[in-house]
Amino acid sequence: MTVQEIFDTPAIKKVENAMIGLEENIERYRVDKPSGLEMMRVLIGLRRNLLADMFVMDENYKRLLSDFNETMKQQLIRMRHETIKAAHGVMNADVTGEIQAIGKCFLGYRYSKLHPVQTMRAKKIWAILNGSIDDYVQFYSDGVLMGGYVYDSRKEQESENQMLYLQEEPDNWNEGLDMEITKDMYLI
Repeated sequence: MTVQEIFDTPAIKKVENAMIGLEENIERYRVDKPSGLEMMRVLIGLRRNLLADMFVMDENYKRLLSDFNETMKQQLIRMRHETIKAAHGVMNADVTGEIQAIGKCFLGYRYSKLHPVQTMRAKKIWAILNGSIDDYVQFYSDGVLMGGYVYDSRKEQESENQMLYLQEEPDNWNEGLDMEITKDMYLI
């Protein structure tokens, strides 16, 4: 099944339309905020489970995952370089003391023009998922899953390989991915 076909299934459409309707009710009619947030999280979880059941990893999707993973890796490396550069800039500006800088990669608010599904529904769902509307996906409460890169002038800096855990054996624990097909990949 193609990505387009998966997102066009009646079950996915129904859940996504419920998400969009709930978001409109929260915004327009001030639906009870705590229960609205919890209901949205339930719908997001349901959508995720449906997509996981429909998605079958094959060589084509493995290539797409590999491309995405490489792009993510390059962004993390860029973020690391920019964080170190910012910390050095502060240190070179005659600031004394211990310097700590934290760099983070944030999810983009704009919907990717490269995504194979370019519908208004998909763009609204992206706004719900990326946190630009509200904090529905708690894992990404500040735009990142984990703390990002910390530069601390008191400590020896880890290498890019250490930051990305590339010195370790591949351990693709990612829920929902076929571990056998992805066993040779260092997934970020």
